[in-house]
Amino acid sequence: MILSDIITKKCEMCAHFIIKQKGEGGMKKSLRALIVLVLSFVMAFSSAISVSAAEPDELVLSIYRTADNIVTLNWEGGGEEAVAYNVYEQPVNGNKTKLNSTPLTGTTYTAADLTENRVHTLSVKAVNNSGDEFCESNLKKIGITQKMDIANGLKSLNDAKDNLKLPVSDLASNMEYLGPTIQDDEYHYWCYSSVTDDNGKIHLFMSRVPKATKFIPGWKTTSEIVHFVGDSSEGPFTEVGVPFSPSNLPDGQMSAHNPRIKKIDDKYVLLYIVRYNYQGAGREGSQATCMATIDELPTEPGSDTIDKWTLVPDTDDSSKLNGVITRYGVKAVNPDMFKVKNENGEDEYVLYFKGNKNPNIESAPYFLYYSTSSKLEGPYTFQGEATDSKTTIEDPSVFEWKGKYFMLTYDLGSGISGAGSVGMLIPSRTPYGFSFKDAWITAGFLPDYVNMPEGTTHAYSGQTRMERPYIVFEDDEPAYFIGTNSADVNGNKVTQSYTFKFNQLPKHEVVIDDSINGGKIEVKDNVAEAEIFDDIILNIVPDEGYVLVPGTLKISSVDAMGRPYSPQIETLDEDQYRFMMPSGDVTITAEFKKPGIVEKVEITPKSAEAMRGETQVFMASVIGNEDCSKEVTWSVEGGNGVTAISESGVLSVDAEEPAQTLTVKAVSVENPTKSAAAEIFVVEAPSNLALGLDESAYTASTHHQNAPGTVKCFPKNAFDGVKTYTGVNKIWTPKAGDTDPWIQVNFGQPTEFNSVKLYDYGQANGGRFSSVAIQVSDDGIKWDNVRAKDFVFNGDENVKECGFDTVTKQYMRVANQKTIDSSKFVHLLEVEVYNMPTVPEVEIQPQNQRAEIGEWATFSIKAAGTPEPAYQWQVSKDQGRSWEIIEAAVSSEYTTEALTIQENGGWYRCIATNKKGSSISEAAELEVFCDHVFDDDFTVDKAPSCTEEGSKSIHCNKCEEIKEQQTMPALGHDFAEYIFNNDASCEGDGTKTAQCSRCDVTDTCKAEGTATGHSFGEWIVVNEPTADAEGNQERICKNCGQKESEIIPAKGNPEPPKVDDGEDDNKNNGNKDDGNKNQGDKNSGKTNNSQSVKTGDSSNIGVWGGILVLSIVLFVAVIVRRRRRK
Repeated sequence: MILSDIITKKCEMCAHFIIKQKGEGGMKKSLRALIVLVLSFVMAFSSAISVSAAEPDELVLSIYRTADNIVTLNWEGGGEEAVAYNVYEQPVNGNKTKLNSTPLTGTTYTAADLTENRVHTLSVKAVNNSGDEFCESNLKKIGITQKMDIANGLKSLNDAKDNLKLPVSDLASNMEYLGPTIQDDEYHYWCYSSVTDDNGKIHLFMSRVPKATKFIPGWKTTSEIVHFVGDSSEGPFTEVGVPFSPSNLPDGQMSAHNPRIKKIDDKYVLLYIVRYNYQGAGREGSQATCMATIDELPTEPGSDTIDKWTLVPDTDDSSKLNGVITRYGVKAVNPDMFKVKNENGEDEYVLYFKGNKNPNIESAPYFLYYSTSSKLEGPYTFQGEATDSKTTIEDPSVFEWKGKYFMLTYDLGSGISGAGSVGMLIPSRTPYGFSFKDAWITAGFLPDYVNMPEGTTHAYSGQTRMERPYIVFEDDEPAYFIGTNSADVNGNKVTQSYTFKFNQLPKHEVVIDDSINGGKIEVKDNVAEAEIFDDIILNIVPDEGYVLVPGTLKISSVDAMGRPYSPQIETLDEDQYRFMMPSGDVTITAEFKKPGIVEKVEITPKSAEAMRGETQVFMASVIGNEDCSKEVTWSVEGGNGVTAISESGVLSVDAEEPAQTLTVKAVSVENPTKSAAAEIFVVEAPSNLALGLDESAYTASTHHQNAPGTVKCFPKNAFDGVKTYTGVNKIWTPKAGDTDPWIQVNFGQPTEFNSVKLYDYGQANGGRFSSVAIQVSDDGIKWDNVRAKDFVFNGDENVKECGFDTVTKQYMRVANQKTIDSSKFVHLLEVEVYNMPTVPEVEIQPQNQRAEIGEWATFSIKAAGTPEPAYQWQVSKDQGRSWEIIEAAVSSEYTTEALTIQENGGWYRCIATNKKGSSISEAAELEVFCDHVFDDDFTVDKAPSCTEEGSKSIHCNKCEEIKEQQTMPALGHDFAEYIFNNDASCEGDGTKTAQCSRCDVTDTCKAEGTATGHSFGEWIVVNEPTADAEGNQERICKNCGQKESEIIPAKGNPEPPKVDDGEDDNKNNGNKDDGNKNQGDKNSGKTNNSQSVKTGDSSNIGVWGGILVLSIVLFVAVIVRRRRRK
């Protein structure tokens, strides 16, 4: 007896007691009875616990594995008798293994050494006091995985390397497998979406389907949206509630699926889909996108319920489906959204969803669409397709990153990537459209990252593609990738969402080619390295007198697998460009040149008819000097805006084009003032000759029809005018095993036609016509090929047109010419037959020619087209870089004039043109040769000069060929006569110069002995000498002005006067005489240099006075000192 049963039984007994007491009519008794009820409930609860404890409980086991394959088992139950536990691995190769060596006393066990690459089945048994085991738990499966080494690339992408159509991003090669997001074996989990609240909690919303209900079709009727919360995107997560499920939707047959949670306008916005009116396979009902909002996300278990959410808009009618924000026929699903600023700077909400190409047919191809609104709650206005996909695509996830908008999706086997159903990421600078020409492969398949363990199961197929791809951002960088598929590495046969962790994205170098001449390329902000999708801005700086050669700014790189890749370059300004960094180092190159001269632009054809819904090809030639660019820009005027012309000159006329005439212009890139125009007459397309005939007119080799007769792929289905897939009973498919299928039409009478169009539908198990022949017959018995051609239908292409010369026949057959895989089916949507103008197609190309000088060469082609094409031959003298029209060469055959050696190496091609368009032949090369006749003697090819060598050789007298070329030595200079330059000075020699007799070089050298010497004038006293100071004088050269200086000696002092003292006069005089005599002898010959005292020299009076004063002072000092001693 379980706990709830015991409590219920006790409470029923108490309730009877209350009724009995109230029946007796006493208030006190009723109060007493109520007290008894409460006490009885408490007793019942205690009793229930006691009973449940006393009875053996079943063991309930739960299990959790970390990304490092550490497995933790937790269990509860077993009753009072259980005192210990043993953990077992169920039989593997016949052996059941106990994992613990001694019984466990706790209720947790960690298994860290389980064998890798295998699904393990575990259980727990209780052990009593006697050591006996009893009460085994439920079985739990867990896969021990082995991560793949992706250092050398992803296996699936390596296998498809030669067929890849998209580059591989760093994201794909930097993902590390962690494991299932939610480890629960009772539910199928699908579609991950998360948001982080203001407290850092991770709120995870997923859809789930009970395991008891198969995922397909269970998701259509039993899917519910569950809310989890956790502290990390790696888990673990705790369930918060189930806000949306069939039980709380108006109709129990409704299901809630594929949630997308975002925070917008300070609200948490949940987008999800609801399917209603589902009545089984073939009666799928409808699907709509719904919205609900909430201010704060609950975190406590069981706290998230539908009443917490506001359904937008709310109809206040519980019988109707509230919250629907968009419908699109039978399907508007897999939603996501942006809040953006529109071109007017106003808030706009952009809602993306998946719908059917034909909105009212469930099985039509899927495309992605978008609607917009000025308010979050709507209403939303349908805008159109969100991508340029031409085939099925689904599961958009949108986000903003690096200043751009991104759409994450996956290739639904449609051939966009060339690698099967891989993840794809599309960057865009606008939220209103995403182009797959910009897409990158972002994720491989599950087995690319983890070795699928033995025992892996699949919930509904063997697919391992990552559906509903999702990227979690942390700190504005991609942190985790989540992909969902049918594979379960735990072996429980449920669908799983798997979490992967992104490693740090690598940075790649930005390198400018250093060999550029005529200008330079500058990277804004000097960025030297960057991550994938970073914007790199380039400034182009030409040198003075140079310009950038159009089309030569190029960026070369590789993708994450080393495959060549060139990023697209955007023009921001005249000399500023931008590109997004790829997943490899980039090298940037450019060419500069002097501005070219453009004479004119020519366009072909100058006048033509273009049919609505068809294309017309134009070509342009720029005539000018060799420096001018041959590039043009194309435009079309006068149309409705849908009619457009491509960069290569292909005009696509809208099927609804109302204009009768259009103008196509080709404008020179080098000189935009030079252009050419063509006049286009818009006409209706011819009618399909195979449409609307009696059913018996359409036959085939076989047709597929299933046993119940619900599938009938009759031949008539391919002639019913329906060009898109609307159901299996609207296509023709031959029987399995028909390896050479054909399908034909009987017009009932001879009919003129020249074109066949095939519309292919190559979806699941779809084969393709591998080599198609168009056959015709008068009687349906004898057949002739009018055209045989290999067809390759790509994933994004399902229309092929085959033109041929016009025939008049009663029967037309499309026959496969190669045996196809018998396990595949050819699926043809439509076959159309026309008698219409066809673009000329060159059937026989011109061939290379070889001719001798003086002879002629002939080139020819054959082109088919309706009407008969006109021809124009062109020649290129620079190996195809530019082409010149040969004015007189206007037939399918062209013969040159008599050839000279200058024509050698020329390229020749022909343009075939009619009113439908033009085709260019391949180029053929002309080789001009000579049967040489050489001269007997040498011819000087280059005369030697004084400084450079010359050369001579023997020449052919018929062409410019030479032989025996020899070097002639340089002659050296010949300086014959030197002429004096009259440039001598007083002190220096002059120079003399001679000119070479063979060139203009001169030689100048010194003329020895030509100095003239100085010629000085008279001395001029500058400073007069004094008695004790010298003076000076100078003189100047009359020729050069050079000065020469000389010192004048000081005059000296006069002899002092004699003093006659009588006694000593003779003695003194005698001494003086001797002295003067000697001095006189000594100074003889000198002027004004006497050393005798000059009494008349007033400058010495002060000296003698000073001596006298000093003597008196000394005398007084001596007397004073003597007196003191006394």
